Amino acid sequence: MTAQFTRPRHEHNAIYLNRIDRTISNALNEHTRTLAVRVDLHLPLSSNDEFDRDIPCLHYDKSRLISRFIDAFKAKVKADLKRKHRAGKRVHPCSPRYVWCRERNSSDNDHFHILILLNKDTYHCLGDYQRDGNLASMIIGAWASTLGWGDDEIGRLVHFPEKPSYYIDKNNADYYLQLESVFNRASYLAKKITKCYGEGHRTFGTSSR
Repeated sequence: MTAQFTRPRHEHNAIYLNRIDRTISNALNEHTRTLAVRVDLHLPLSSNDEFDRDIPCLHYDKSRLISRFIDAFKAKVKADLKRKHRAGKRVHPCSPRYVWCRERNSSDNDHFHILILLNKDTYHCLGDYQRDGNLASMIIGAWASTLGWGDDEIGRLVHFPEKPSYYIDKNNADYYLQLESVFNRASYLAKKITKCYGEGHRTFGTSSR
């Protein structure tokens, strides 16, 4: 990045911060106008009576769960763009990028924080969480697919936090303020506290380029 703003360092992993920086830069190099979305993904508790079933996802490599989610989400984006193209709508190319971390607070199971970066000319907002056919429903559907559940079963396991969406526009007069806002929000994923190291599963990752 070319912006010279103060980066949060206290209790943050500097390597992770640099990878967040690079991921945002890669997105902006391809998409001058970028939409950044924060979402939290939770795993069900095997002991919770609400779920009267075997939950195979709890036995997976937890970092692999995120790979499965990203693959499912990318497939939904690809299908959505094809559908729009067939309908005669203008379609802008979109290469989803992401940053994720795995954490555990006082609960018995892990949860994931994710930042998704998309072409704002393709997707400009999440849309109504309760309706199909928008960005929010694709994210919910991708996590449902990852867990092997139906979209209508996923419920509270997908959480969009307060103010989940940010815009960055290289041609906007407030570009560096936008950049700083996204980076500072994403830096939460690089904090050291609540990370579960030494368990044989990755705790942080980003898209490769």
